[in-house]
Amino acid sequence: MNGELFYSKEELERDLQPIQDSAQILKILGAYDMAESVYLNRYRANGNPHFFHISRICRIIISELKILESDIVIASMLQDVLNMSREINPEVLDYNFGSYVSYLIDSLTEEYKRQKQMDWKIEHIQDLGGPDGLIIRLSKCLDNLRFLDFDIVQNPISYLNSIKLKYFDVAEHIENKHISYLLNEIRKESNKIIG
Repeated sequence: MNGELFYSKEELERDLQPIQDSAQILKILGAYDMAESVYLNRYRANGNPHFFHISRICRIIISELKILESDIVIASMLQDVLNMSREINPEVLDYNFGSYVSYLIDSLTEEYKRQKQMDWKIEHIQDLGGPDGLIIRLSKCLDNLRFLDFDIVQNPISYLNSIKLKYFDVAEHIENKHISYLLNEIRKESNKIIG
């Protein structure tokens, strides 16, 4: 599973079958389409479409964590859209996917901006959107570590240290099985890199 570059819409639909509410499934598929269109013509350092990374984050949420809550799945796919699109804003997200999705994405966007401005402090983790936002952010980090071979943007040791510094202290104190799983998986990837 870790080596698959892409999570297709067909795979997503198959994995959503346990959800009984067809309106929720349609919202998730709509988010997939929106994410795919936003990331169209955007590529990572290795030449692969950026959407591959986004789709794999969604796969981690659904297939590994077994989270089928539509708001979290949708936010995992759209977490960067406010940075990547001029047409999409919190109001558009709220209208299409609801206020909680808009809140999560806005929180993830603000946290990302603080990191870029080097204005990130440990207390900002509270602004990430709570445990759901942390699950999405850690899933993103996990996917980045799993695909370092394909998309090395920075020194892997520096990236690992950054993840640990930013997220581990807080994450280790949250009693949440999904966060615990992600921390363990990140540690496994870390061991592969540093031995």
